[in-house]
Amino acid sequence: MERLRSQGLHPFPQQASIYMPPSGGCIRCGTCDGYPCQIDAKADAEMSTLRPALAMGHVVLRKSTLVRRLLLNPDGKSIAGVEVEQDGRTEVLTAKTYVLSASAINSAAILLHSATDAMPNGLANSSDQVGRNYMTHNNSAMMAVGARKNATVFQKTVTINDYYFGDDEFRWPMGCLMSLGKLRAGVMTAANPLVPQFVNELLAQRSFDWWIMSEDLPSPENRITVSGGTIKMDVRRNNLRAHQELTKRASRAMKRAGLPLILTKLMPVATTSHQCGTARFGTDPQTSVLDPFCRSWDHHNLFVIDASFFPSSAAVNPALTIAAQALRAASHIAGEDFGISSPH
Repeated sequence: MERLRSQGLHPFPQQASIYMPPSGGCIRCGTCDGYPCQIDAKADAEMSTLRPALAMGHVVLRKSTLVRRLLLNPDGKSIAGVEVEQDGRTEVLTAKTYVLSASAINSAAILLHSATDAMPNGLANSSDQVGRNYMTHNNSAMMAVGARKNATVFQKTVTINDYYFGDDEFRWPMGCLMSLGKLRAGVMTAANPLVPQFVNELLAQRSFDWWIMSEDLPSPENRITVSGGTIKMDVRRNNLRAHQELTKRASRAMKRAGLPLILTKLMPVATTSHQCGTARFGTDPQTSVLDPFCRSWDHHNLFVIDASFFPSSAAVNPALTIAAQALRAASHIAGEDFGISSPH
């Protein structure tokens, strides 16, 4: 961080949702980034919401259950039930209000799978926007390698946003840089089997590892469709110029910091960890799937509350925005649908 600050950059501590001592059990191990935590020290969705909800006794979690489709009432304006399959048995679950939260790809697929004769394009799809505008960010992994060994174990701690809104050379938004958890030789060998293990070991011992993230833009032709039982993803990259400019600046900063060997890899579009945008919200039912509280314009008792609602992807991890909108929408549902003014 000192070497980056000397260049005029402003690195800052990366936000991490971790249960740290003394109240938490995090041991700052080298398997935090990209691995499940075996000592329950990550404040992830399971630890922060699912387990507390189950402990209240008002929530039932059904594992190994496949949601096949949503069923419509005869008027077409409301959902009548959810058809699910568990252990080879099919049944229909019913409720007053339904919340679909299968993430951008599968939420879109479920809506499209639920097509009827009256709605042949799928549910909530009078605007023909379900499945469209799929986004997943332009991402690259970077290894900046120097001569000295990097003894860091818990590395995912630094963020750089100096280029987020552009700079004097490139006036358009570029995105952010985040340190990665320490790359391991075994992971690198699995990704590049033609590179000898000992070479990957030497590189991993001497590298500082970064995630370079730029916005990809909503395009109606980047979309999720279904054909029979198969989900299809049709994506063409866009906004790559901004990502390339950010990658150049990251490389330049690392070299100035004394790390002369730079290795970068552009992640394929099949990298779906930041998927969003397939059921965009808005104020116009003609051009959006959901209203500002994630309620379907077409079916008053259906909400889609996950990454699907994003109208644009920005250049940050979507998780906190999803959580914030979920809290906002839940408060709205409690008041409007159940008459609860102060939900707890």
